[in-house]
Amino acid sequence: MHRSGTSVVSRMLSLLGAHLGPERSTMAPAADNPKGYWEHSGLVDINNAILSRFGGTWDNPPDFPEGWPTSPQVQEFRQRAQEIIKGDFSDTPLWSWKDPRCSVTLPFWQQVMPSMSYVVCVRNPVSVSRSLERRDGFSMHKSAALWLKYTASAVRYTSGKRRLLVFYEDVMQNWEVELDRLATFVGTRASISEASVREIREFLEPELYHHRNKVLTAVDEPQLSLPAKSLYLLLLQARHSTIPDRLGDEI
Repeated sequence: MHRSGTSVVSRMLSLLGAHLGPERSTMAPAADNPKGYWEHSGLVDINNAILSRFGGTWDNPPDFPEGWPTSPQVQEFRQRAQEIIKGDFSDTPLWSWKDPRCSVTLPFWQQVMPSMSYVVCVRNPVSVSRSLERRDGFSMHKSAALWLKYTASAVRYTSGKRRLLVFYEDVMQNWEVELDRLATFVGTRASISEASVREIREFLEPELYHHRNKVLTAVDEPQLSLPAKSLYLLLLQARHSTIPDRLGDEI
């Protein structure tokens, strides 16, 4: 889900040796993300085009029809994605890319790249909602519904796959442990440099950690639906799993 620490985690992955694409393709920082989005603009454009093709946007994702990931409606996007991946990543042994929209478009990308590992970023839905209220003026009801849609989709589409759950709160409170988990997951734990550790420490400035809310804030929030509360608590219990699991099959 947007505002869940995906930019921070992507930057950590890049400092662990994961190539994020050429500099010319990286989205520029903005006021709401002053240290950068760390997104490949071409891949983000494809996601936006997919959402638009089916009548949606990032904050109003569509209800995709049966069989849409392999339909003629997305053939042009599939070709474009393959061209970008071949041009920007084919010579790189370890690469990564990030876009929160993938939470809802992932079935398309799984057709393009069947073999993937996943880092699923999670944040307290109340914190996400307050961040979106500040940035976009969204109501708590709208933001909470978006959090549930994105998070449930990400969990469901990666069920049974190799994935790592990373909580934004854990990164901001104990980034050394989360860095080690990420490094172990991508297989670069033995090669973490002091320079990378130093840069991550500087990157994670405490003042960027807004909207801190405890778990009970989500439990007690009346505008947060029972399914959203239940999913959040379930993910908290599963947060340290690094092996394929079936969490998401029933979501």
